[in-house]
Amino acid sequence: ADSQARYRSLVENINDVIFSMDLKGTVTYISPVVQNFDGLTQEQDIGVPLREFVDPDDKSVVATAFERVLAGHREPQEFRVIGKEGRLYYVRTSSRPLVEKGCVVGLTGVISDITARKAAENELRELNNDFVTLLESTRDFVYFKDRDTRFRFCSQTMATITGHRSWRDMIGKNDFEVFPEETARIYREEEQSIFNEGKPLLNKVDPYFDAQGERRWVNSNKWPVFDDKGVVVGIFGISRDVTELKLAEEKLNE
Repeated sequence: ADSQARYRSLVENINDVIFSMDLKGTVTYISPVVQNFDGLTQEQDIGVPLREFVDPDDKSVVATAFERVLAGHREPQEFRVIGKEGRLYYVRTSSRPLVEKGCVVGLTGVISDITARKAAENELRELNNDFVTLLESTRDFVYFKDRDTRFRFCSQTMATITGHRSWRDMIGKNDFEVFPEETARIYREEEQSIFNEGKPLLNKVDPYFDAQGERRWVNSNKWPVFDDKGVVVGIFGISRDVTELKLAEEKLNE
């Protein structure tokens, strides 16, 4: 009796929903915490087909998953349910067949609310899409380097002028694998102070060579990237081609 009481207390107080269904998909048991999802009491949910709470676009997915669980498959399933006031929840279920006297009479499992996780994933996906759009659209040379001065990301413009088809082909390479040795040495030397002192390098004019081997000039701004402990773990830089301005200044000086 004591163990049953402890088990019931556990089931009724955890955040996840414990449920069971018969072979028709009708709810035969569901823990009281379900009220946090749909606003209905435990008694109101029992006897209702689970598909009535599932988002219409996911009903076929849930029906297929239901059949697979009854057939002995145990893979988790994610889908959307319509909760109280029409709110859409993302949930993850882990289920297994419910067996009584050697016969499968339904299934039982756990429903976890993953709405917050899905929202974070979608936000991260949108941020990543925006970031990739920036890298592939900007005309400036944008780049991130790690502590070993290897490229983590860079703009497509920078990949193109160094003879790379895609900016992704630059990832993991260092300056000496991308630029002529003379140019790479200039970049390596000036970035040491950023790593050692944690101070940005601003308005520095440096030479570079384009894909045709023509000498050109860029104005660069580079900032240190810190970790949570304040240690410099990389560099973020933006360089802009100023060749025309540089040539004009040289002509004016002459």
